[in-house]
Amino acid sequence: MNLIATSCRARLFVASACLFVNAASAQSFNVDFSDNGVALPPSYGAAGMPGVWNTVAPPFLGSVPLVDTLGNAGPVVLLHQGASSSITNYVNPAFTGHEATLLLDGWNVGDVPGIMRFNGLQPGVYEVVVYGILPPQPTWKTKFLQLGSNPSVGGAYSGSLQLGVTHAIEQAVVASDGQLRIDWVHGGGSLAGFFSGVQVRKLCETNPVATCSASATSIPGCQGSMSGTGVASVNAPSGFTIHSGSIIGSANGLAYFGVSGPAAISLGTQGGFICANPPLYRSAIKSSGGTSGQCDGQLNFTLAELLASHPGVVSAGSTVHAGMWFRDPPNPDTFALTNGLTFDVCP
Repeated sequence: MNLIATSCRARLFVASACLFVNAASAQSFNVDFSDNGVALPPSYGAAGMPGVWNTVAPPFLGSVPLVDTLGNAGPVVLLHQGASSSITNYVNPAFTGHEATLLLDGWNVGDVPGIMRFNGLQPGVYEVVVYGILPPQPTWKTKFLQLGSNPSVGGAYSGSLQLGVTHAIEQAVVASDGQLRIDWVHGGGSLAGFFSGVQVRKLCETNPVATCSASATSIPGCQGSMSGTGVASVNAPSGFTIHSGSIIGSANGLAYFGVSGPAAISLGTQGGFICANPPLYRSAIKSSGGTSGQCDGQLNFTLAELLASHPGVVSAGSTVHAGMWFRDPPNPDTFALTNGLTFDVCP
């Protein structure tokens, strides 16, 4: 399922949300580590998706700018650190065609890991395909670190791409720093770790959008303005936090959320709204901190806290509509509401 396109259809009232579809498709990159001068054609997708391939010849200093699978240049670059390494070219007649171009030459390291980073990626969840079969011997393995389950790749080549033998596929969360790190080292059978190519494809982004309206409070101008930071991923739920913005200090409050669509349900007399359709779910209560009578408090809830409060309600692909409620005794309603925040949940 295309999570981004689904969320766009669900939220047509937010015209700007669907602009992210093109941005996400542009955040896909194919890289072949090679110095033989033979470029893989855009029609070749290997175990990932077809598109323009970057041919990168290690070792390199500084950064190497990349083009995406559509051939567009942008801010994404490759950075290298760690073990000194170079291209190794193998000869093995069992490898033919585009697989030979991709798999027979690559970035070789020993027992000191090589470290490679993509820098400049948009935050989100990415599919990462790494290639690392060592053509000379089926018993030789390459282990990839800092990536999902830290997979090992290697084995007897069957004449075609095979998961676990020629490549591994993992998912990775790219945070606001825009970095994706991949380390590789020998994984047994030899002292060689071999990295012949990588494909990175963006699967999903959180895309937080403010909705609805906040209520007035007992302090003029002190109205919550919600935002979200990080990537909302069910596999790394502590990496995404919703924030109330500045609210009444030393006030107890909670987050409410729903997955049945947006709403603007008036509540109280101070202009506030519940910004999610029922059924609604609530978090545990916590203090905003700060000083009573001052506009220096803030409520923050991670996705992990929301998931723990009602297990099974939110899953990958959900669009969550959230807001916050907090006590404000001098207010005629004795409470106040922030505006709302809508965000998509990634794998």
